[in-house]
Amino acid sequence: MRHMYRVTRPAWAAKENLETVLIFFASAILALYAAGGEWFVDTVLTHFHFRAGLLHPVWPFIDLVVVTCGCLWLIRFYKKRRIGCYPSTFIYGFIMPEESNPSGKSQVVGYCYIKPDMDSGEITAEGASFFWEDGRVGQRTGFTSTLVRGIQNNKETICHIQFDINKEDRRKRYYSHGALQFQLTRNAIGETANDVYAGYLESYNKDAELQSVVVRAKGYAEWNSKGCVPEGDLKAVLQQRGTFLFANLELIKKLTPPPALWVDNTPMSSNKANIWKHDIPTPQSVILNDDLRPFVERYLSNVLTAFGLDDSAIRKFQTFAQQKAKDDDAVAAYEWELKAGLIRTGLREDKPLNERAEIIFGEIKPFLTGESLLDIGCGNGLISSLARSNFKQVQLLDVVEYVPKALNLPFKPYIEGQPLPISESFDTVLLLTVLHHSTAPVELLKLAWGVTKQRLIVIESVVGVHNVEPPIKYELAALTNEYQIAFAAFVDWFYNRVLHDDVPVPYNFTTIQNWQATFLQHNMRLVRTIHFGQDIEIGPEYHVLFVLEKEQPNNSAQFSNR
Repeated sequence: MRHMYRVTRPAWAAKENLETVLIFFASAILALYAAGGEWFVDTVLTHFHFRAGLLHPVWPFIDLVVVTCGCLWLIRFYKKRRIGCYPSTFIYGFIMPEESNPSGKSQVVGYCYIKPDMDSGEITAEGASFFWEDGRVGQRTGFTSTLVRGIQNNKETICHIQFDINKEDRRKRYYSHGALQFQLTRNAIGETANDVYAGYLESYNKDAELQSVVVRAKGYAEWNSKGCVPEGDLKAVLQQRGTFLFANLELIKKLTPPPALWVDNTPMSSNKANIWKHDIPTPQSVILNDDLRPFVERYLSNVLTAFGLDDSAIRKFQTFAQQKAKDDDAVAAYEWELKAGLIRTGLREDKPLNERAEIIFGEIKPFLTGESLLDIGCGNGLISSLARSNFKQVQLLDVVEYVPKALNLPFKPYIEGQPLPISESFDTVLLLTVLHHSTAPVELLKLAWGVTKQRLIVIESVVGVHNVEPPIKYELAALTNEYQIAFAAFVDWFYNRVLHDDVPVPYNFTTIQNWQATFLQHNMRLVRTIHFGQDIEIGPEYHVLFVLEKEQPNNSAQFSNR
């Protein structure tokens, strides 16, 4: 519920300072009670001719009851005050692209209930949209939220609602999922005295919010009333106010500057989509994006520090990178410019690569099993070098040989899209941050599973993560999935194409749910899923480990603690 009441009913946000006053008075009352409660009660009882100290033997029990009841009452009072603006009803109007629905209609009005779920402690949303046809409310399409959260962004709070179109209404739209966002507009708009909001809608083709956007639309919303007004009454309100909703939307469009929500949602330029149909923005548009810039600058500072640059050189490079992003339209030209800029600084990369290998080896070590190991997409081979003492046989594969001869590990090259160049199976097979580098990650996964005798260990960079439990770290949890994939793509590009040479980067990132569905679809038995978050400083994507096991004839291989 954090931040939600600020955006959905900002009049209540003004009461936030009362929290400090409430806590102060509660603390003062508790202190007075602790210091003189027993004395006060004893004095009152003495006044009524009870003997002094009558309650002394049972006072600890009275203390327990009074303090417990007082705390429970205070919590209840605080919760009621905190969500006192809920439930609330909002009405809105959006101008949609005509291609968003089979009817070719563009104007939509609707309502949304924002209400607390007292069982889960979460905020939920549900409502309905109606075509606005010739000044009349038309066909209905219902929706229900899957996630409601308030995001704090540059001192502004945005209400973000992920929604599903109700199953019975999905034939009325060319999309079935999406995200609604609302931001309070502080300028006076039209004739309404209610809170008014700029609205923004993005809709998606498939189940995850990250799927390719098929509709983007701007809208206007206003607070209608406290409580959940019956739909029949709301249709009458929409019938009366529909024209005003669109008139006020036009007024918001004329504001200077425009609402920050609309500016922030200006699409980043994209020159490709990955195999999961997720749009991949160009590195230039990511580094110039105001919302992502702090994360990008922090990443560049950390990775370049790890590679031996001092603060002055890093600041110069960041300024250089941002300037070149404005000058170079082609990604290849931008890549070359940054690589040339770094060559002049002189990078040292041994230490960060060794640290990365040690972290990943520590993460997979409990799951290594059997006598043979196959490392697909082995990179520099350092992880397998650390693991070699656990196995009698080790084999490394990759599309390019990066393995130093000094490691003395057997290496074979393989070609994307062709069978793996091995004839035997291996007890443990590794795919460590490899699948998003493959142009056909599902096919590579199937090939790896085919040569797995006991256990396939996958670590993959994922996106679409919003709920993170400490101590797992993910700085982008509050950002949209579009921004998460943009940051992951930038990190992947910079590390593999600027800091290194010729590593394939098809950016095939996707969600945890998509990977789990893929394992299930291909009958791969998933036995463990472990979140590591941003565990690698030089590659701060969100990492998840999947352990897949083959069914054993007698009993399943147990996790090794070696």
